[in-house]
Amino acid sequence: MNRVSRSQFIRLISFLPVAFAMWLWYQLTRSGRVVTGRYRHPATLPMGVTFAGAYFLFRDGSGVKAFSTRCTHAGCRLERSSGNRILCSCHGSAFDAATGLVAKGPAYRSLESIDCQQDAVTGEWVVQMSKANK
Repeated sequence: MNRVSRSQFIRLISFLPVAFAMWLWYQLTRSGRVVTGRYRHPATLPMGVTFAGAYFLFRDGSGVKAFSTRCTHAGCRLERSSGNRILCSCHGSAFDAATGLVAKGPAYRSLESIDCQQDAVTGEWVVQMSKANK
């Protein structure tokens, strides 16, 4: 029978809290639930950034665009903006709100664009979330 030395046992025990912390971080930062449906926003949506849970809207003179609020670096939820930049609180990434492009790393992929159209009848802005948008 193989015996475990004291130093091997201590290394194993000290690794468990680190592994648990990593698993917990992953569970808290991933937005694994699938959001689907059509979401309506008023025609009088203010200029600039408006957060709406799983996505944010950006309105400028040319219209409204929608992007995912999931950071492409580690999956953290984006909930802050500064001017026309969307900021990630987890690791400091920043994204251009008008285009979704990375303005500052560590993220290197742009934010996912989400379909947003203006309803011709009501003038409301309609965001279509599909299973691909998370």
